[in-house]
Amino acid sequence: MLDKAQKITVTVVGFLLIGLIVMIFVIRMDPLGSTLPDKAEDYSSGWVDKDGTPADLFGIPDPPGTEVVYTNTLDGSKLGKESLCFVSRNILFSIYLNDKLIYDFHPTVGGYYGSNYGDYTHTVALPVFSDEETLRIEGTILFTNKWTGFEGMTLRDPGAYLTDAITQNAGKTIIFILVFGFGTIIFLFGLIESILQRDMLETISLGVIIMLLSLWTNGSARVFQIISGNSAILRVSDYTVMCLLPIPVLVFVASFTQNLKSKPVYIGIGLSILNFLAQLIGIPAGFVDYGGMLKVSHFLILIGVPVVAYLIIKAIRDKKIDRSQQAYLISALSVISFAGLADMVRYYAMRSNDASFVTRIGLVIFSGIFTVYEFKQMIFAHIKSRETEMMQRLAMYDTLTGINNRTAFTYFEKDLLSRQKGKCLFIHLDVNYLKKVNDTYGHAEGDRHIIAAARIISESFGEKGHCFRVGGDEFFVILDDKEYRKEYTRGVEKFRSLIEEYNKEEHPVPLAIAHGCAEYDCSAHNPEEAERLADSRMYENKKQLKAEKVSANEKS
Repeated sequence: MLDKAQKITVTVVGFLLIGLIVMIFVIRMDPLGSTLPDKAEDYSSGWVDKDGTPADLFGIPDPPGTEVVYTNTLDGSKLGKESLCFVSRNILFSIYLNDKLIYDFHPTVGGYYGSNYGDYTHTVALPVFSDEETLRIEGTILFTNKWTGFEGMTLRDPGAYLTDAITQNAGKTIIFILVFGFGTIIFLFGLIESILQRDMLETISLGVIIMLLSLWTNGSARVFQIISGNSAILRVSDYTVMCLLPIPVLVFVASFTQNLKSKPVYIGIGLSILNFLAQLIGIPAGFVDYGGMLKVSHFLILIGVPVVAYLIIKAIRDKKIDRSQQAYLISALSVISFAGLADMVRYYAMRSNDASFVTRIGLVIFSGIFTVYEFKQMIFAHIKSRETEMMQRLAMYDTLTGINNRTAFTYFEKDLLSRQKGKCLFIHLDVNYLKKVNDTYGHAEGDRHIIAAARIISESFGEKGHCFRVGGDEFFVILDDKEYRKEYTRGVEKFRSLIEEYNKEEHPVPLAIAHGCAEYDCSAHNPEEAERLADSRMYENKKQLKAEKVSANEKS
């Protein structure tokens, strides 16, 4: 009862911690009595280019290398402590106020970063002035697409702007932390299980899939860019994920459907590796860029869909997966495939800044489905393991006496054969007059005779030795302790004492157990010879005990 209360308490604390993390990202402080209320003024309109034509700063169509100039007026008398806040993409630039440089953004790009730095959040402090001044942006286009330029330009308190940026992206960030953490746990669990016990390729690849997808869906979240200050590495992460994603997906489905040797799987993995190497070598050399390589990655993902479908259909046809597995696999992969295809359409056909919105939802569903599946599999594996352990125990133990049986003796004998050195003592024991007990008093009395013998042998030699019932009335003891001679002497004394004590009770036939021993040198690798010697000495003792009984009967 106490253990259950502790589990409940710890579980509640765990959920409270998760709740606290959520509140840190989501809940904002609104101090009462603030004399500086947060105000935001849109500043994305009113801009003109160098020809005096009205300009849209978001979605600049000019080709890479184009020099652009945009100007706008700014009334200092209406400003308090606001800064110019915005997100830039695919453009290097400087900002001037009446020809005076107030902000410069020319980060180092190239190398593995490619030709662009991704999305970057800016808060530009403005000098104090009272008149209407001219604000000018001079920029160089790095990459042309529908998102090149400046987004969400506002005049606002920089702290409030950054807080809002983090809060608005809190959902994405929380999903990333939880899902990536979950994927990491699955990956490490599968890896450890594979090292210690059994192959868990399916689980390992599932963990990698979840980690990759969580990284991709977090790409548009600005929290990590704001914290790290390096948007370029996040951009590299996004494109690398897309490049590598087909590999664990194909491995997972191939493992799940028992088609690991399928040629389409090898081809898909090979093409994905080539795509990755092309990025690894070609981008730093300047031959290609991530924007162009993304199309290759998308193409490989698209051709991977029919490969996955083929593997599933083949497994169903060959009856390699049951209906329950089919339901989990088809539903989970259908959800994530539909989500990925939907985001591709949104990326190419729509002006959507969040290119992973649908995939993010699909990832949560995908992870949920396979979480249920993996937990069911782990529970099933645990039950089967317990059943196997129980069956092995039953196979190694004598059901009547509870001590080791002939099978266990054979396994132990194999262990002795593998040893290169050391000595032990074999003791062969046999219950006298068992046939007489069975014939005269029945097998129930014979079983009691055997059970008593097993108990006495086990109590005498079992503390430092291994006891086996190797036949109907035959037992075998192996003393492999370093001081086996002393243990044998002590055991024989106790053995005789227990028999004498047992025979004081009223039994139809007194218990008599013959025994003989022989020393075995493990380096000889021939236990049969020592066993025969112990057996021979046991029969000599058996004759002696019978002779003593005859002599005792004659005297009485």
